[in-house]
Amino acid sequence: MKLLKQHKEISLILSDPRLRAIAIYTLCSSFVLWYGIEKIFLKNTLNLTITQIASFPLIYMITGLILEFPSSVLSDRWSRSKTLALSLIFLALSSIVGGLSRTYLNYVIAAVLWSSASSFNSGTSDALIYDSLFEAGNKLKYLKVNIFLKRLFGCSIFISTFAGGLMLEYFSPRLIYLLIVPTCVVGVLAILRVDEPSRHKLNQEANVYGHISKTFKYIVERKIVLARILVAALIIHIAVSYLYEFMPLSFLAIGTKENLVGPLASVTGVLSYITLAGLADRFKSKKWQAILSLTAVISVTLAFYVTSIPLFMLMLFVAIMSYQYATDINNANMQHLISSGERASIGSIARLAAAALTLIIFYPLLNLSMNKLGDSGYLLVSAFVGLIVMALSLYIYTKERHSHAS
Repeated sequence: MKLLKQHKEISLILSDPRLRAIAIYTLCSSFVLWYGIEKIFLKNTLNLTITQIASFPLIYMITGLILEFPSSVLSDRWSRSKTLALSLIFLALSSIVGGLSRTYLNYVIAAVLWSSASSFNSGTSDALIYDSLFEAGNKLKYLKVNIFLKRLFGCSIFISTFAGGLMLEYFSPRLIYLLIVPTCVVGVLAILRVDEPSRHKLNQEANVYGHISKTFKYIVERKIVLARILVAALIIHIAVSYLYEFMPLSFLAIGTKENLVGPLASVTGVLSYITLAGLADRFKSKKWQAILSLTAVISVTLAFYVTSIPLFMLMLFVAIMSYQYATDINNANMQHLISSGERASIGSIARLAAAALTLIIFYPLLNLSMNKLGDSGYLLVSAFVGLIVMALSLYIYTKERHSHAS
C-alpha cells in the first residue's frame, strides 16, 4: 500500500508529540460511520424531498459564513489545540442530534452543528501542522506530511463509511449516528495534550480588530494569495464537497442496493486519497494545478452520463483525486506565502468565500440542476466549478512565472 511507503513521514509523525496527536485527531475526526448512509437516512427514514436534501449544503455554508472567521481568529489568538477539541465536540453533538431527528427542522440543527465542527477545524489543523514542522526545522516537508495525513483521513473515512454501510443491514441508522461519540471523546483527549508551537504563541496577544484588519489588508495587497484562497474555496468546499455529499444519490439512481451505497462510495473516495500518496514527489510543478483541474472537469462530466457502477466509480475516482491533488499543490504554495499569525485565519477565509459563493451562485444552480436534470445534476455543477478553478490556476501560474522572471 502506497500509504505505508511514506515511511519517512510516518517516522517524523511518530517522533513528534504534536504531529502524533494531530494524527490521532485526524483519525477520530474522520471516523464518521453515518457519512455514507446520510442521504439514505434523509430520503427513506425522514422522507425528505430532493429540495430539502439539497438545502443542507446551503445551511452548512450559511453557518460557515457566520462562524468561519470568528473561529479562525479564536484559533490564531487563543489555542489551536483547544479549537480543534471544540470541533470534535460539535461533531459529537451533530451526530447525536442527527440520529435522534424526526423532522426536517430537527436535522437542520444537526447540519448547523456539523458545519460548526468544520468551521472550528478549517484552517486550524493545517496551521498547527505547518507551525509544528517549522519549529522542528522541517517546513519543507509540509506537503508530504500533509498529504500523508490526508491519506490517513481517507483511510479512516473509508473504514467508517464501509462499516456504516454494512451495519445498515443489521442496525438502525439512528444507532449508527450515535456510535461515533466515543471516537470523538478519544480525539478530544489526544489533541488537548498538544503544546502550542512557540511561533504561534508570539502572535496571541494581537488585538482582535487589528488582527482582522491586518489579515484582510494582507490578502487585498496580494492578488496571488487571494486567487489561491478562491481556488481552495472552490475545490474543497464546493466541487469536491458536492461529489461527496450527493454521490450516494447517484449510486441509488444507477441501481445500487442501499446497503452497498456506503461501501462503494467509501471505496471511491479512499482510493483517490491513497493514490495521492504516490504522487507527492512526481507532480510538484505549479502548472499541474491547471492540468489536474481540467482532468477533474472531464471526468466528472463523463460521470454524469455513465450508468455502469464500475465506470461511475472510475470517473469519480479520477475526478476526486485530481481535485484533491490540485488543492494540495495550491495549499502548499499558499502556506509559504503567509505568516503564522494569519495562517489559520487565511485558511478559514477560503471557507468563508465558499459560503458566500454558494449562497449567491452555486446553491441556486445546484437546486436547479438537481430538479431539472435529476439526482446526478450536481455533477455538472462540480464540472462548472472546475472550469473556474482551471482559469484561476492558469492566472496564478502566469503571474508567478512573470514574477520570478522579473
